[in-house]
Amino acid sequence: MRAVLPIAHLTLREAVRNKVFVNLAVFAALMVGLALLMTGLTVGQHQRIIHTLSFGTLSVVGNLIAVFLGAGLIANEVERKSLYAIVSRPIGRWTVVVGRYLGLAWVLALNTAGGGLLITLILAMGDQVPSDHFVLGLILIYLEMLLVLSISVLFSSFSTPTLSATFSFCFMVIGRMSPELIDLLPVAGSEGLRSLMRFTYAVLPNLARLDPMALLLHGSPLPGHLLALIAYALGYTALLLTAACWVFTRRDLK
Repeated sequence: MRAVLPIAHLTLREAVRNKVFVNLAVFAALMVGLALLMTGLTVGQHQRIIHTLSFGTLSVVGNLIAVFLGAGLIANEVERKSLYAIVSRPIGRWTVVVGRYLGLAWVLALNTAGGGLLITLILAMGDQVPSDHFVLGLILIYLEMLLVLSISVLFSSFSTPTLSATFSFCFMVIGRMSPELIDLLPVAGSEGLRSLMRFTYAVLPNLARLDPMALLLHGSPLPGHLLALIAYALGYTALLLTAACWVFTRRDLK
């Protein structure tokens, strides 16, 4: 267990060295351009659109980082054989998976916090303040990133970087669109197809549940509902990470 934190710290240092946080500069440029384009809007419109577009952009950018960093988390090191120096030591393979995951989780946390700060600055440029549930919205976005990262790490534990990124991206899109599966049930052509759609909806992660926009733009959320969302995200993440550890522990690295 003591080996987990050093591996996580090493992962964070590698991310900084590889200039992962350059995406924040891109995000900042997009947000500044957006603010300049909306100078003629009314106060209410300005705040609403800034929240909608900036949170949407932050979520998409963060999830893409989670997909591509997670896809190479194990697979790249296996291909380069750089992982052998770690697993040859008297530590469990699961510590490598968990340590690497925690390191990327720190990266995503810094990315989310930096994005939130940039959004706050953009709002201040227009004499606006963040919504009442601004921080809660950032937490939901971060939980979504953690869930997407766990999906990517699971695929990385047994597949190549390219396939891991492809599968993870597809699962991310499906997770975002999962509520549409229920909406399409009435037009499904057969009972077998409807059963498959219900099964897919029940089993695959429903990322749409973690969309913060309803929280930011409509009323105060119920505490029980928020706790259920947090438990859902963390529980699903823990399950996928456990599966990744189990698969990688039994993987033949030769």
